[in-house]
Amino acid sequence: MQLTALVSNMNINSEGFMLSEKVEFPLNDEEVDSLLERLKLNEDEPYSISTCRVVGDYTEMTVDKKLESFDEANDLGSDIWRIDSYDEDKFFAIVEAEDFDTAVDSIDNYILHTGGWEDIAKEVISSRYDISEDIWDYIDFSAYGEQQLDDGYYFMETRYGILEMC
Repeated sequence: MQLTALVSNMNINSEGFMLSEKVEFPLNDEEVDSLLERLKLNEDEPYSISTCRVVGDYTEMTVDKKLESFDEANDLGSDIWRIDSYDEDKFFAIVEAEDFDTAVDSIDNYILHTGGWEDIAKEVISSRYDISEDIWDYIDFSAYGEQQLDDGYYFMETRYGILEMC
């Protein structure tokens, strides 16, 4: 996955326009220097890093986040780049259910269930009880799975599946 953002020179040029460029983070020092040159910026002049987008293999999302520096943008870009495609849906589910920062910082604290309440219930029941499989047909797994919400388990429904906080 990757982080893109709009980097803008906050000074308006002589034609009345603000110079901006969309970039992918992280950037190395040479790329930052080249970008500053293209935007006609010195390091002490005001700039903005905004309109962040997280782009995965199948999904992309605009994130309402302003970054304060190239170091912050590079750190965040590196963190997002490390998220593999296997965890892409989980990342976007956490952003939907919680927020962007939680998804970046705590992705390993969540499990994404894509099979629905019935699969969650089967998993919970089989881990807690020794029940013969010949009576499984008589259990309302969907109802039991949804009941887990009321029993202190932390589940959230998202468009990507049911998210569980571990």
